[in-house]
Amino acid sequence: MVTLSREDILRAISADGGLDVSGAELPGVDLSGVSLSGIRLPGSDLSGANFANTQLFGANFVGTALRGARFHHAGIFSSDLTGADLSGADFTGADLFGSNFSGANIAGANFTGTNLSGANFSGANLSGANFTNANLTYTDFSRANLSGANVTDADLSLSNLAGASLLWVNLSAINFKSANLSARQPLPQRPPQGQSRQAQP
Repeated sequence: MVTLSREDILRAISADGGLDVSGAELPGVDLSGVSLSGIRLPGSDLSGANFANTQLFGANFVGTALRGARFHHAGIFSSDLTGADLSGADFTGADLFGSNFSGANIAGANFTGTNLSGANFSGANLSGANFTNANLTYTDFSRANLSGANVTDADLSLSNLAGASLLWVNLSAINFKSANLSARQPLPQRPPQGQSRQAQP
């Protein structure tokens, strides 16, 4: 794997207008506030990286390690994060319109106030994720694990939850207009101690 710095990446982008750094070692790198649209980082390690206010239109993060990465108010629309490790990542206020998270590990991630309209989370692990006030319209959660996720005040209208696990999810006060709610697992009779009982929409 190749070890690169922020300066290496920005220099390469300035030189050729694009960058393929597949398999790069970039843990903790600060790439905030720049335009990295179209960047290709499949299989790289960007754990703990800072992408706050960064433009990542059409970026390729397939199989990338992004554990604990920060994407505050970033523009990540139409990007490919298939199979990425995004556990504990923070996407507060980000625009993730139409991005692909299928099969990714996104456990414990924070999506508060994000735009996820049209995003694909099919088969993803979203256990314990926070979707408070998120726009989840037309989002595909088919076969996803949403156990213990927080969807308070989220808009799930026209979303697809077919085959999803919704254990210990509080579904009250959620907009499910025209959503597909064919969830895989039945509602539990009694939650574990300290967790609220799941309510039906």
